[in-house]
Amino acid sequence: MDYCTHILKNPSKVKLGLEQIRLFDDALGRPSQAFKSIHVAGTNGKGSVSTKIAHTFALSGKKVGLFTSPHITCLRERIAINGTKITSPEMQVIEKEIEGVIDRLALLPTYFEYLTLCAFLYFAKEQVDLALFEVGMGGRLDATNIIDPICCVITSIGLDHTDHLGTTLEEIAFEKGGIIKQKVPVIIGPKAQPRDVFAKIAANSGSVLIQVEGSFASFELENQAIAKKTLQQLGVAAHWIDAGVKKSPPCRFETILDAPHVILDVCHNVAAMQALFLRLPQKKIRVVAAFSKDKSVEQMVAFLEQKSVTTHLCPFEHERAFSPSTLQTNCQVESSLEEGLRKAFERAEENQEVLLICGTFFMMDEARRFFESRASMARFCD
Repeated sequence: MDYCTHILKNPSKVKLGLEQIRLFDDALGRPSQAFKSIHVAGTNGKGSVSTKIAHTFALSGKKVGLFTSPHITCLRERIAINGTKITSPEMQVIEKEIEGVIDRLALLPTYFEYLTLCAFLYFAKEQVDLALFEVGMGGRLDATNIIDPICCVITSIGLDHTDHLGTTLEEIAFEKGGIIKQKVPVIIGPKAQPRDVFAKIAANSGSVLIQVEGSFASFELENQAIAKKTLQQLGVAAHWIDAGVKKSPPCRFETILDAPHVILDVCHNVAAMQALFLRLPQKKIRVVAAFSKDKSVEQMVAFLEQKSVTTHLCPFEHERAFSPSTLQTNCQVESSLEEGLRKAFERAEENQEVLLICGTFFMMDEARRFFESRASMARFCD
């Protein structure tokens, strides 16, 4: 059976727990233990902080693995070394090895477990000096939580994935605090609250808890501060830190056109959206938004109604897509993402507005392709 195709065509199944991933890891020779690692959890900012730390270590001359999720264009983006994603032939070699273990164990890993195992094996085979692992969901029962990190980072806490992690900040903090290990330093961001939850776990683990203090004008500056504190704790030289923390992953306040000003951002909860709008230029903002159905869509839409000239709510092709036609809203509901992008782009260009494309990761590939085709057409016409 082609296990790879079957698993990767069924990405929606969420099964939190460590028993199965440990069985696979053991059967593969425990690749999760073959390199030093850093573990990063949090409601917002974990992908950005992971990228900044990985990039800084790479600048300093280290061979650094980075495992993040979700991807934007290509699934192989999730598994990279020094900024270069795993190649298709390399992925095929890894997949064959995992398929052999699936046959022996007569177990089928979940989509996220499978990709986590691919990252473990690839980083072990490539003998990385260090690997950054971004938690998929929560922390305590996330598949990445079988690594033995040299440092743990918790960026922020907010109400997200409440169907799996709990309905209060305390419950969610407990789940994310589950990445804290015995006698391993823990860096927490200023929005990683309630602090008492982490302090208790850290004390019981004999781990030093270090909080990043202060109020920051943007999520980007906050994420830089969290990454900087982590890197300082690990003894990285200041000149590498200053250069490395400026690195951001794609679609985080990413400008892709200047006229009109078009920005992509994968903010998909209210806290991230509020922080994003603090960074936007003081101009009229037109928004194209699409959301996954497991998010607090009504709250985000209410926020956008107040902040934008017009918000174009769009469906998109994915099993997790939220259908905006089910909402009672003053926003403009479009028939497709392409239609929403076309209309919004034309209006923004006509009215000299900033165009913000925001929401789920799953819309960003189509949005990128839309604007790339526009740019190509403009160059052709010139």
